[in-house]
Amino acid sequence: MNCGRLESVLPVPGNRLVEEDVVYGTAGRSSYFDGGISLFRLDLSTGRPLSETPFYSRDSDTGAQPEETVAGLEMPGTLPDVFSCDGEFVFLRDAVFDRQGIRQEKQVRHLCTLCLKPTSRTDPR
Repeated sequence: MNCGRLESVLPVPGNRLVEEDVVYGTAGRSSYFDGGISLFRLDLSTGRPLSETPFYSRDSDTGAQPEETVAGLEMPGTLPDVFSCDGEFVFLRDAVFDRQGIRQEKQVRHLCTLCLKPTSRTDPR
Protein backbone atom coordinates (compact mmCIF):
# COMPACT_ATOMS: atom_id res chain seq x y z
CA MET A 1 0.00 0.00 0.00
CA ASN A 2 1.21 3.48 -0.84
CA CYS A 3 -0.89 6.47 0.22
CA GLY A 4 -3.85 4.12 0.71
CA ARG A 5 -3.51 2.60 -2.76
CA LEU A 6 -2.48 -0.89 -3.79
CA GLU A 7 0.87 -0.70 -5.55
CA SER A 8 3.13 -3.23 -7.25
CA VAL A 9 6.39 -4.17 -5.51
CA LEU A 10 7.96 -4.26 -8.98
CA PRO A 11 6.84 -1.05 -10.68
CA VAL A 12 8.30 -0.21 -14.07
CA PRO A 13 9.47 3.40 -13.59
CA GLY A 14 12.25 5.24 -15.36
CA ASN A 15 12.98 5.23 -19.04
CA ARG A 16 13.78 2.66 -21.69
CA LEU A 17 16.75 2.39 -24.00
CA VAL A 18 16.56 0.95 -27.51
CA GLU A 19 19.91 -0.10 -28.95
CA GLU A 20 20.19 -2.27 -32.07
CA ASP A 21 16.68 -3.80 -31.81
CA VAL A 22 16.98 -4.52 -28.08
CA VAL A 23 14.87 -2.69 -25.48
CA TYR A 24 16.47 -2.27 -22.05
CA GLY A 25 14.26 -1.51 -19.04
CA THR A 26 14.03 -2.05 -15.30
CA ALA A 27 11.46 -3.21 -12.79
CA GLY A 28 11.68 -2.33 -9.10
CA ARG A 29 12.18 0.77 -6.94
CA SER A 30 15.70 0.39 -5.59
CA SER A 31 18.36 -2.28 -5.28
CA TYR A 32 17.66 -2.15 -1.51
CA PHE A 33 13.86 -2.73 -1.46
CA ASP A 34 11.48 -5.58 -2.25
CA GLY A 35 14.15 -7.92 -3.60
CA GLY A 36 15.97 -5.29 -5.65
CA ILE A 37 15.79 -4.27 -9.30
CA SER A 38 15.81 -6.37 -12.45
CA LEU A 39 17.26 -5.24 -15.75
CA PHE A 40 15.20 -6.66 -18.61
CA ARG A 41 16.23 -7.00 -22.24
CA LEU A 42 13.42 -7.46 -24.79
CA ASP A 43 13.43 -8.04 -28.54
CA LEU A 44 12.13 -4.81 -30.08
CA SER A 45 10.07 -6.41 -32.86
CA THR A 46 8.49 -9.29 -30.89
CA GLY A 47 8.63 -8.22 -27.24
CA ARG A 48 10.21 -11.59 -26.45
CA PRO A 49 12.32 -11.53 -23.26
CA LEU A 50 16.03 -11.93 -24.02
CA SER A 51 17.39 -11.79 -20.47
CA GLU A 52 16.76 -10.68 -16.91
CA THR A 53 19.56 -9.50 -14.62
CA PRO A 54 18.47 -9.10 -10.97
CA PHE A 55 20.56 -7.07 -8.57
CA TYR A 56 20.06 -6.67 -4.86
CA SER A 57 22.35 -4.49 -2.75
CA ARG A 58 21.55 -5.97 0.64
CA ASP A 59 23.36 -9.04 1.95
CA SER A 60 21.43 -11.98 0.47
CA ASP A 61 21.86 -14.09 3.63
CA THR A 62 21.14 -11.54 6.37
CA GLY A 63 19.26 -8.77 4.55
CA ALA A 64 21.62 -6.21 6.14
CA GLN A 65 22.66 -3.07 4.30
CA PRO A 66 26.33 -2.85 3.36
CA GLU A 67 28.44 -0.77 5.71
CA GLU A 68 30.76 0.67 3.09
CA THR A 69 30.26 3.99 1.35
CA VAL A 70 31.42 5.33 -1.98
CA ALA A 71 33.98 8.09 -1.38
CA GLY A 72 32.48 8.52 2.10
CA LEU A 73 29.30 10.01 0.64
CA GLU A 74 26.78 7.36 -0.29
CA MET A 75 25.96 3.68 -0.09
CA PRO A 76 26.48 1.61 -3.21
CA GLY A 77 23.28 0.65 -4.95
CA THR A 78 21.17 1.30 -8.00
CA LEU A 79 17.97 3.14 -8.80
CA PRO A 80 15.76 2.77 -11.89
CA ASP A 81 17.15 5.82 -13.60
CA VAL A 82 18.11 7.09 -17.05
CA PHE A 83 19.81 4.59 -19.36
CA SER A 84 22.65 5.48 -21.67
CA CYS A 85 24.87 3.49 -24.01
CA ASP A 86 28.28 4.07 -25.56
CA GLY A 87 27.92 1.32 -28.18
CA GLU A 88 29.80 -1.20 -26.03
CA PHE A 89 28.24 -0.85 -22.57
CA VAL A 90 24.81 0.04 -21.20
CA PHE A 91 24.73 2.34 -18.17
CA LEU A 92 22.05 2.74 -15.52
CA ARG A 93 23.32 5.61 -13.42
CA ASP A 94 26.71 4.22 -12.29
CA ALA A 95 25.85 0.54 -12.90
CA VAL A 96 27.55 -0.87 -16.01
CA PHE A 97 26.24 -3.78 -18.12
CA ASP A 98 27.51 -5.36 -21.29
CA ARG A 99 25.10 -5.52 -24.23
CA GLN A 100 23.93 -8.99 -23.08
CA GLY A 101 22.76 -7.49 -19.76
CA ILE A 102 25.59 -8.89 -17.63
CA ARG A 103 26.70 -6.53 -14.86
CA GLN A 104 30.31 -5.41 -15.19
CA GLU A 105 32.44 -4.82 -12.12
CA LYS A 106 35.05 -2.75 -13.90
CA GLN A 107 34.69 1.00 -13.80
CA VAL A 108 33.88 2.57 -17.15
CA ARG A 109 33.79 6.36 -17.28
CA HIS A 110 30.75 7.84 -18.94
CA LEU A 111 28.61 10.95 -18.71
CA CYS A 112 26.58 9.83 -15.67
CA THR A 113 29.63 8.97 -13.59
CA LEU A 114 31.15 12.33 -14.45
CA CYS A 115 27.97 14.23 -13.49
CA LEU A 116 26.68 12.23 -10.50
CA LYS A 117 29.83 11.34 -8.62
CA PRO A 118 31.11 14.22 -6.49
CA THR A 119 34.59 12.65 -6.45
CA SER A 120 34.93 13.02 -10.21
CA ARG A 121 34.71 16.82 -10.15
CA THR A 122 37.85 18.83 -10.21
CA ASP A 123 38.80 19.66 -6.66
CA PRO A 124 40.15 23.23 -6.48
CA ARG A 125 42.11 22.50 -3.30
